[in-house]
Amino acid sequence: MSSPRDQLLQTLAEAASQQPERIKVAEAQLKQWEVVPEFYITLLDIINDKSVDVNLRFFGVIFFKNGVDKYWRKTAKNTINPEEKAKIRSQLLSFMDESHNQLATQSAVLVSKIARIDFPNEWPDLLQNLLSIIHSTMNVNQAILIQKRAILTLHLVVKALCSKTFGPDRRMFEQVAPELLRNVASIYVEHTNRFFNMISTSTDVVNATDLETSLIALKSIRRLIVHGFQDISKVDETKAFFLLAFDHLQKFYTLRNSFQDTSSSVFELLDSKVNLIGKFYVELQKLRPISFIMTPGSRDVIHYYWQLLVMHSKSYETEMATQPYGTEKILIQALLLLKGIVRKSSYNQDIKESENRLSDAMKILEEQILTQSFVESFAELLISSYLILRKEDLVMWEEDPEGWVNFDETDHWEYQIRPCAEKVFTDLITQCRDLLSPKILKLLENAALTQSDNLLVKDAIYCAVGLGSHELYDVLDFDSWLVNNLLVEAANNDPSFKIIRRRIAWIIGRWVCVKLSKENRPRVYDVMTYFINPEEDFVVRLTAAINLKSYILDKTLIL
Repeated sequence: MSSPRDQLLQTLAEAASQQPERIKVAEAQLKQWEVVPEFYITLLDIINDKSVDVNLRFFGVIFFKNGVDKYWRKTAKNTINPEEKAKIRSQLLSFMDESHNQLATQSAVLVSKIARIDFPNEWPDLLQNLLSIIHSTMNVNQAILIQKRAILTLHLVVKALCSKTFGPDRRMFEQVAPELLRNVASIYVEHTNRFFNMISTSTDVVNATDLETSLIALKSIRRLIVHGFQDISKVDETKAFFLLAFDHLQKFYTLRNSFQDTSSSVFELLDSKVNLIGKFYVELQKLRPISFIMTPGSRDVIHYYWQLLVMHSKSYETEMATQPYGTEKILIQALLLLKGIVRKSSYNQDIKESENRLSDAMKILEEQILTQSFVESFAELLISSYLILRKEDLVMWEEDPEGWVNFDETDHWEYQIRPCAEKVFTDLITQCRDLLSPKILKLLENAALTQSDNLLVKDAIYCAVGLGSHELYDVLDFDSWLVNNLLVEAANNDPSFKIIRRRIAWIIGRWVCVKLSKENRPRVYDVMTYFINPEEDFVVRLTAAINLKSYILDKTLIL
């Protein structure tokens, strides 16, 4: 009779076949065996055996991952016994020299899933073992693969540990974060410096290994700093990395833009590096707004992203059309960072900070960052460049009008630049209404004189007025503007003017519950129903229908 291992191997082969009946029988057999003692240690032995067909090993590691979810916790029915778990843990890190990328990645995921449950109580030496593997392979060419696998596994373990939100788990993560940061940062610096040295001698042939390894290390560092430290402005290591990341951001961004071959793996990695550093700053500001502001170099980071927005304000549409990865994600990160900076209420929610720290941060914010000139320039930049409908918006309008309206109404603002800019402008005018209200009114006055060749600019100004309805209600005579401007423009049936007709319908939806006299309500109803007529552009009709609903649901409606 064949051994349990041979039987399991044969059943895995059946389960991985292409014949439904054989698969069904094999899966039923595996379901029976998965609760039998020694099943998972036997399965792990097969997964780690390089003489076994890689497809069977891959199927095995996926099955094992699912088994962890069902049977690893002590409270689970048919839980794996402690002795078998100990054997499994002792062999889990044996895949480090695995040449098959997908199998190695899934094995690393398996380690992280078990680490999330067992570290530190049942698996206290996991992190030290991973660090030992990494450091023992530094500067050893033949061990590059082992080091790469170990760094990936460490990243996934860190990711799993920082996802635990229970109080003791958070404190445990904060305890291990400093040592991990020192070790992972040294790995990151080592590989990044190697890449910079290599690129300085030749840009023709570039080995992406160091760049790829440093990218994985950077992923761990981001989580360690963002989730592992209460206040990065008071820790030497985190302050140093904050500055180092900014230096690398500028270098990687310059290199990224200098690459002619945007389809190369090096360009993809450079693009990922720039985006990951941006994600690091955005998350840090969002979760630790006061600590971010108080960290040396934060104003330089803010200024850099502001300059990116200014620099690309007139060209980003062309750049996004010519670059597969485009500039949009970088600019969205710039907007998200500035949105967090502008939103003063987030600083009050940073409960880990004292009143004195809050006061110091607000002083820096108001005196050095949110100055009158910056606030006005920011609002002007958003309106003149980032609230503008782009060519691709107008193409989609024509090709898929219903999809265009649904897209515009969906809450996807963190992933598209114009919706993101709208959210940023809303926060900006909410926080700085006294500074911006006169400027918006002046722009609105100028928009009344705008000719047809500048309809996109007029649309952006109208968008700003709609977004700021709650802040402008006491300074803008909406009824007068409605009667003297909007209703007049609504009657303009020129095909090119549909952009403004659509915006008027949208504005009414934004203002009707804020400020509208009883006398003008019938006029609003008339114009909205006029927009719904069958001869009107479909986008205008659908926008009017959606906003007419807001009008009808207004509790103050009196016709």
